[in-house]
Amino acid sequence: MNRVLVLIPSFGDWQELPRLVAEIDRLGSEYRSLIIDDGSPRPIPKPDVLGSLLVRLPTNIGLGVSIGIAIAHAAAHGYEVLVRIDADGQHNVADIPLLVAQVRVSQAAVALGVRTNQDFDFARRLVKAYMNFVAMLLTRGAVPRDVNSGFFAINRAGIARLEGSHLERFPEPELYVSAWRVGARLLAVNVQQRPRQHGASSFGWIAAARMLFRFSMFALGQLFQRTRP
Repeated sequence: MNRVLVLIPSFGDWQELPRLVAEIDRLGSEYRSLIIDDGSPRPIPKPDVLGSLLVRLPTNIGLGVSIGIAIAHAAAHGYEVLVRIDADGQHNVADIPLLVAQVRVSQAAVALGVRTNQDFDFARRLVKAYMNFVAMLLTRGAVPRDVNSGFFAINRAGIARLEGSHLERFPEPELYVSAWRVGARLLAVNVQQRPRQHGASSFGWIAAARMLFRFSMFALGQLFQRTRP
């Protein structure tokens, strides 16, 4: 029986998908892969693994929508845990059970993979430092210090609380702050990030400026909301 849904959102990153889906399948029968093709110019082929799911969006809508779709699907079909990994292979599939175990046995609803071997350029370090600082202020220090990490697991209680959340194109910090606001506890799990195997990151100063602006608008909105119960 499938109990853990593993989301792999992708926009053009397809080379690593067959390997990732095969590795997830080898974790056991309770794991199922959900690939969401966010309007890739070249449609992503469905991996040849029985039970894996593929959703193709008609246009590039953004990562926040993909995560929202996965949360809604997990809630509708009764999954115990939702995990998200990147399509570029940087998140180690072998670490997935570590995060899943934490949201099953601890009081945390969200387990966040905190990268311990980061080697970012200046733009990424600036964005990370700003978002970590603001997120810590918004949550009174409750979020782990890697709010840009896209490697996370959410248990059934967290899925129920986060269903219907509005997430933007750079949703990770928003997701963690929103989780805290609805009463979900967050927990850090140290992980090693693998080198990117194909392509190159499109992150640059323009993307950094967009992320900073959108997260600042999100943070301002949070300040005007009622404080967490």
